[in-house]
Amino acid sequence: MTLAHYLANRHRYEFIVVVALLLLIVVTNVTTIGMEYERDGVGQGWREAWATESTSVFTLGVLLLPLFFFLDRLDLTLTNFRQKAVWLLPIFLSFSLLHVAGFVALRKMLWAMGGQQYTFDPLLLGLVYELRKDFLDFLIIISLFYSYQFVVDRLRGEARFLDEENQQQDIKRMQFLVKMLDREYLVKVDDIDWVQSASNYVVLHCGERHYPMRQTLKSLNEELSDSQFMRVHRTAIVNLQRVADIQEKGDLGIHLTSGELVPLSKTYLPDLRNALSGTETAVSVSVT
Repeated sequence: MTLAHYLANRHRYEFIVVVALLLLIVVTNVTTIGMEYERDGVGQGWREAWATESTSVFTLGVLLLPLFFFLDRLDLTLTNFRQKAVWLLPIFLSFSLLHVAGFVALRKMLWAMGGQQYTFDPLLLGLVYELRKDFLDFLIIISLFYSYQFVVDRLRGEARFLDEENQQQDIKRMQFLVKMLDREYLVKVDDIDWVQSASNYVVLHCGERHYPMRQTLKSLNEELSDSQFMRVHRTAIVNLQRVADIQEKGDLGIHLTSGELVPLSKTYLPDLRNALSGTETAVSVSVT
């Protein structure tokens, strides 16, 4: 699996990893509590362990998405820690109180289905106990969240226009400065085969090399306007000079001279044909 593939599908992989970790937490906690119940001779201990731990972890999983959203917006770093760390307290309190309210509501429903009544008593002591547990979980979550972001940012690097002030320069002379793993690369715009959208950034495909860039496909398309580049799909911009042929049978696509297949939308097909008719690229229609 390449870095570009992971970045384009990172949310799917992140979801799988988070779900797997939550399931692991449930199984670990349930087996620990269940064995303690067996040791103490508590009847139906396993059933209660599954009910209590699954409701707690399920509520935690639901709250992770908004928590990640706020942590991403907070963008906490070593340089701004003093200014932004104050926001961690209200975020934590909201997270913990919602967690407690969520699993208590779920347990009341489950207990009621079994003809029993669930009570969260004593209330004050119970809140203090859960806040203490949630605080440790919160520290682990934010540590993993920002550590993961740091690693991904270091691996994917960052590209930007080398001369952002001079936007009127010749498109063939424009360059990107790519920083990746403490190394810098100069990438000419004319060397780009195609550009792939990947959430809130794009990936510059240059032969066998892929350079992520923190920019939206829409904004980059505007910067590359009036050039040999053209948007051909909601997730792709292609260099017209790299087009080998258009595939119309089956799924629409564009074969590049590099051998890569770029997705093509029917919406852009007429404009693509018109654009190619004015270039030196000889384009055929694939029927295989």
